[in-house]
Amino acid sequence: MCVANGSPCEHHRGPSGAAVRYTGPDAYEPTDYVREVMSERWRGWHASGGKDVMRIWECFGFDPRAGYWMRTVDDGPVETTNISYRAIDVNWHRVHMTFGAHSLACAVARLGRLPANAEECPNVDLQRATQTLRDLGLLTPDGALNDQGRSVAAKPLFD
Repeated sequence: MCVANGSPCEHHRGPSGAAVRYTGPDAYEPTDYVREVMSERWRGWHASGGKDVMRIWECFGFDPRAGYWMRTVDDGPVETTNISYRAIDVNWHRVHMTFGAHSLACAVARLGRLPANAEECPNVDLQRATQTLRDLGLLTPDGALNDQGRSVAAKPLFD
């Protein structure tokens, strides 16, 4: 919510003048670009405990008056924040499926577990690829593929 001098701006006030929050996508028809942003996971810095920490976020809403609503989906405490639409792909970056992460997903699907060594999944940085799969929400905590991860592994990376 935009706040100036301790009170909400004109775009965040209801008929009575009281602060009004955005009530969801039913109040606004999102564009294709907004839908695309909302379907992705994002890496973004967030102040936590007095220091900036890189977190993984999922966009769960858009307020045309204030920007995108993000919620953390990584292992840390759940946090919610609102970011400017101008921060997308500038300060906040999409988590992309990489060739290494896709190769690892295929190996996990084939083996039924994370590879134990580089010979089981050659030419892949296992640490980075595993982190990408975790950031995308495709691995369970024990290192198996979830339903979405199995679906990704079953499809070619490039169509």
